Amino acid sequence: MTDRCTDQLFIERAKTRLLGDWESHGVTTVIRKSLMAFQATEDFYEFSALWRRCYGVLLIVRQNVALKDTLPLLT
Repeated sequence: MTDRCTDQLFIERAKTRLLGDWESHGVTTVIRKSLMAFQATEDFYEFSALWRRCYGVLLIVRQNVALKDTLPLLT
């Protein structure tokens, strides 16, 4: 398997996982559409950098949702 094929498989798996996470957390349509526009890239390094940034944002969203759900319990 060539490096190019390996890179492409990684990108496809990352896209599937990332979109699944975005969908399950109800992130706004604008962000989702922006992400899909970025997915058109075939550059492995560009896409992987984008994936890491977006996933970082998703983790922050998860923390905020968890915090928002926890705050009423603390008051």
